[in-house]
Formats: sequence, C-alpha cells, structure tokens
Amino acid sequence: MFIWLIIYTCLHAQQDLISFSPGAKSIGLGRTGVIDVYDPSALYWNPASLGFINKYQTLFSIHQPFHLNYSAYSHFIPRVGSLAMSMAQTDMGETGIEIYSAGWGKKINDYFYAGFAINDVILDSENWVTGGVGFLVKPETSAYYQNNHSSLPGFLGSPLILDRLTMGVSIQNIPLTDTYYDHVTRIGASYTFTRDGFKLMFAQHIKRGNDSSHLGLIIPLQQNLQFFAGIRDYLFNKTALGAEISLNNIDLHFVYDYDVKRILFSTAIRLGSSGSTLAEQEYSQAQKKYTEGDQLKALYYSKRALEYDTGHKKAAEMVTNLEPVIKQNKKKIKLLLQAGRILESREYYISAATQYMQVLKLDPDNKTAQIALNRISPRVNIHTENRYNLGVTSFENNDLVGAKNIFESILLVRPDHTASKQYLAKINDLLFTQAENHFFTGLGYYSQRKLADAEKEFQNALEIVPAYTEAKEYLDRIAEDKINNLKLVIKLLEEGQDFEAKKSWFQAREKYRQVLEIDPVHSEAQNKLAEMDVLLADYVNEQVSKGESLYNSGQENAAQNIFTNVLRIQPGNAKAARYMSLIAEKSSGKSTRYFENAQNLYNQGNWKASLAAVDSSLKINPRFNDAVQLKNKLLKTLNVEQMLENAKNEYAKENYTEAMERFNQILEKDQQNTQALNYLEQCQKKLAEKVDEYFNKGLELYSRENYRLAIQYWQKALEINPSHKGSIEYSKRATERIKALERLQ
Repeated sequence: MFIWLIIYTCLHAQQDLISFSPGAKSIGLGRTGVIDVYDPSALYWNPASLGFINKYQTLFSIHQPFHLNYSAYSHFIPRVGSLAMSMAQTDMGETGIEIYSAGWGKKINDYFYAGFAINDVILDSENWVTGGVGFLVKPETSAYYQNNHSSLPGFLGSPLILDRLTMGVSIQNIPLTDTYYDHVTRIGASYTFTRDGFKLMFAQHIKRGNDSSHLGLIIPLQQNLQFFAGIRDYLFNKTALGAEISLNNIDLHFVYDYDVKRILFSTAIRLGSSGSTLAEQEYSQAQKKYTEGDQLKALYYSKRALEYDTGHKKAAEMVTNLEPVIKQNKKKIKLLLQAGRILESREYYISAATQYMQVLKLDPDNKTAQIALNRISPRVNIHTENRYNLGVTSFENNDLVGAKNIFESILLVRPDHTASKQYLAKINDLLFTQAENHFFTGLGYYSQRKLADAEKEFQNALEIVPAYTEAKEYLDRIAEDKINNLKLVIKLLEEGQDFEAKKSWFQAREKYRQVLEIDPVHSEAQNKLAEMDVLLADYVNEQVSKGESLYNSGQENAAQNIFTNVLRIQPGNAKAARYMSLIAEKSSGKSTRYFENAQNLYNQGNWKASLAAVDSSLKINPRFNDAVQLKNKLLKTLNVEQMLENAKNEYAKENYTEAMERFNQILEKDQQNTQALNYLEQCQKKLAEKVDEYFNKGLELYSRENYRLAIQYWQKALEINPSHKGSIEYSKRATERIKALERLQ
C-alpha cells in the first residue's frame, strides 16, 4: 500500500493531479480507498493495505480510451511483507502527468498493518519526490489465535468487531524534495453487516482548503459477483456504479463514473499458485523438518504457512504446540552454552562437548556450539580414554545409571567408540531387566487392584527405562481407574444405604465390602461393615435353625439352599458346612440312581428322557464321568434345536468350556446359527474373565509365598489361554523361588 500521493501542482496542474485515481473499483466506491483496497493500487491509497496481500499480483487500469493509465505489481515475501511498484501516466487536463512509486506493507500482528511509499512525480519539466505512510486496523479471525489465545485487545475481539470493522489512515505526498504542494491525509472506516459481505464504507480526505467526503457500498450478488457504488461530497454528479467479477485468479472491475461520464476498467491478476496451495507447501516443509527433529525450522515454515493462509488449522496447531517448547529450549540452550564454557575453562572437555552437542540437538544450526566443538575437538580425543575408564569403574561398582551417562557422553562426541557401545548395550540390558521386574511386580499389584503400589512400581520402571511403553500405558490406566473408582465408591455407598433402609443387611454388607475392595482404608465403609456383621449374626442363627428343621424333616433340597445362603454370608459357619457334607453324602446315591435310569432310557431309544435323567444325575454330582460320557453320546444323536437347548444349559451352569464344545458341534451342522455364534462369543468373554480370576488368585497366593498352589491356578489359566503372558512369567518366577528354597534346605 504505497503512498502514492498526488497533490496539487501549480493551480491547473494541481487539479489534474486531484482528478486522477488508480483502480476502477476504488473510484466506483467513491474513492474510499484508504480502506478495503487489497490489490497493488493500495500503493496509492494506503500502503499499509499491501500487508494484507499474500500473493503475487499485477493490476492494470484503463481510464481513457486506448490508454493504459496505471500498472502495478506487488510481490509477497513471507515474514517480510509485500513490496510493490507502480507506474501512472495520464493525459487528463492540459498537461501530462507521470508518477512512479514503490513501497512496502506488512501485517504487524493479528489486527494491525503498517506501510510506507516513495513517489517520483513528473509534471512537464518539473520533478519532485514525495513519501507517505499508512496504517490499518483490521481485526480478523486467525486459526493460530483461535487455538492459542487471542491477542486482540478489548472490544476488537468482540463478535461485533471481529471480521467486520476496518479502520485506516494514510498521510501522502509528504515532501522529500522541494515542492509547492501540501500533503493529504486520508482516514476511513468500513463495516460488514452480513456474513455474505454487505459492506458500508466512509472516508475523509483532508487537504489544505480542499477537504472531501466519500461514501461506498458493496452488495454481493453471487459468490463471484459483486455490485458496488460510491459518492463524493454527497453530490449526485459525483457518483459511480460498478461491478466486480472474480474468475479463478483474475478480478475484473467495470465502473461508470458520472463525474467524467466514462466507463473505467481495471483488472487484478494473481500470478502463480493460490495462498492456500502455497500454505500447504510450506506446511509440508514444516512437517518434514519436525520429523527430522529440527523444531526451529518446523516453527519457521509453519509460520510462513500461516502468512499465506491464516486459516490453516494444522499449521496453527503446530505453531501453538512448538512456540512454548522452543521458548523453553532457548532457555535450555543458554544454560547449556554457559555450562559448556565453564567446563571448557576447567579443561573438562568431554563434559563440555556433551553440553555443546545437546545444544545442537535442540538447534542444529547453532553457530556458537559448532565453533566451540571445532575448537575443543582435538582435546576431546585426548580425554576420551580417561572418561571411558571412569565409566568402567562405575559399571564395576554397580552404578549403572552413572556408567550409562558416562558412556553416552562419550558416544555423543565420539560415535565410533566401540568399547563404549558394548558397555552401553550391557547396561541397557541390565536396566531393562530391573525395569521389567518392577513392571511385573506392578502388574501383580494392578491385578490385585492395589493401585497405589502398582503405580509406584510402574513409575520405578519408567525411571530406569523412560521409553517403557507398557509401563506408561498402565500408568494411564491407573489414572483413569482412580477416577472411575471414585465414582464407583460413591455409587456403592448410596446403594448400601438404600439396602440399609430396606433392612436388607446382607446386600448392604456386600456393597460396603465392595467399597473396601476398591479402597481398603475407607473409614465409612469399615464402620458400616462392622454394623452389618452385628445385624447379620442374628439372621444367620435363625437361618441355620430353619435349615436344621428342614433337614430333619427330609427336605434336603430346601435345606441345601438355606445352608448355601448361610455359607455365602459366613463362609466359615461350621454347622452349615457340616449339614452340606451330610446332604452331599445322601445325594451321591441319588446321582447313581438317576444315571442308571438314564442308561436304561438310552438303551430303549428314549433319548430326550435319557438326557433329562443324566442332567439330574450331573446336577447332584457334576464330576460323574460315566454320566458325562453318556450325555456326550446323547448330544450327538439329538437335532440342532435340542443340542442348542443343552448347550444353553451348560452355559447357564457356567460350564463355559463344555458349552463352547456344544456350540461348536452345532456350528458344524449349521454354520450360520446366530444363537450359537452369539453364545460362543459370550463363552469366550466368560473364559477370559476366568483367566483373570485364576491369575489374580495365583498372585494372591504368590504374595503369601504359597508358590506351588499359585502355580496350579496359573496352570488353570493357561489351560484356557496358553499364551497368557502374566501366568507364564509368574509361573517361572514361582518355580525359581521354589528351587531357591529347596537349595537353602
């Protein structure tokens, strides 16, 4: 937006200068060009507006028949702004005028633009040079400031102002050589009322003894078609009407000016790719540099992308993320360079080189670090062996972390040092083994829902091996579990209180017990559990007496249900356990009789009745092998519907492995059987839960040093899932513990 100041030369020539304005659109808008002119003619109106142009563009304007009155070119350079130059020639009036201009405009921040221009005016034999400055305030939506924090002060960030209001001021024709003409000040503002771009604009041109007022109006008709009109000094004979047609990279402006009674024409042509295309190219460079680890260059290119397209969200996100990191890195670099200089002055050359190398990791082009490394390189080679010997000593003293740091510092400055590589490989293996021990211990605690202990172990693993991915994943799980546990504890307490209100003591006790499983030190749950135990004691005694009466009257099944419930409440109740044993002894004879009946019915070919009898036998004694074999025979002879019914029965009894076999047999006969497929999936889920149950039980026994029984539970888990990592690992550990104990005996 270079200032193209034409002010008045001697009287009649002065009027010739005033009558000329570049760009048909700005004339059609009543010469309100101090704002909202975003093409190279901004050089004349307000050079600050050049800062809004983020492309290469030319402008040609014809005001007289067969005469090119104005030509201009603007060139955008990211991080620098837009440069422009223009040439004006006109035969208006009695004399010819030539004006050559150059200028610059730049976006200073997300709402403020500034620019300047220099003009060489030639009028007959006279020649003089003028200058101009311009400023523009245009609050805009920016992807960067949306993602980060808006820097718009006060009211400029409000919805009524943002992307709607534009204000500009320019001072042109400031004499830089001797001239008789005064400068001109232009001020203006525009406001967009609707989303589709209905806009009203006003400008005031202040010249000594010749002020003028200007109004303009833009009415969008279609996406690429606009109508506009303007008036000067509110005089009808100084009005203009026009239209703008946008065709890809060309903008055409047609205007009829009532003042000169002539049609004016101008065209603005974009050269090269669009801003969005150039922004994408810059962002690709930013991504490449980020992948290479050069964050400074990544930030540089992502900011260039935003200059081409302020709405580029990915570039904005990268700038938002990188700016605080790089700011912090600059502080680190400063400290590292200071440390490097101090170490160098004390002749600790390897340590100094390590500091400089770390600087280059953060900033690969840092000249200070590069020069320092070249300076101390000969001395580094001399001191490497001493440093290496110190690392070996640290390793032998079991200071693995210290030794690791030493060997890494050597390799940082001497990547070819083979012995350091070998020691570092050994150390990494040892540290990983230590980290793995912490990880598996944490896994055990996590399986027992001891989240605090598990968290500590996973953190220990990460301290040793910061890249231990699985430990990080479990720490994330624990953080999520803590939130979920808090919600669950609140829910369980509420449910427990509800059961208390209904005098359902056992159900209330279960809820408080579940709270303590999540949080063993929860004082409210502990107190409530103690209360429930007192209330349940009387209830249990009543139930035991009732069960005894039923047993004595021969109602074993009813008695069994009562004693089962009692043992659920008090697993150690001796009376209930004794009566359950008596019932089991009586039941074994019944199981045999049911089986014999099932065998007879099978021989008679009455398979359905036989299956019912064998199920009764197995209900009493699930481990009756002969009954199991007979049931398998029966299932093979039954149709799919009957097989499905029996498979569902196994599922209901929680015999998931056997149920899976039954459902697979069904699918052999009917591959698309939906029920069998669904139940098969449910069986797999239930078995996975069983694996977790066996694994956790094994961990509990392992923590009590009951290694042999723990191994048995893990073997049960492996029977269901042979690749279960936790069971395999802990089985090995338990076996090693058993062998170690045997060696001590």
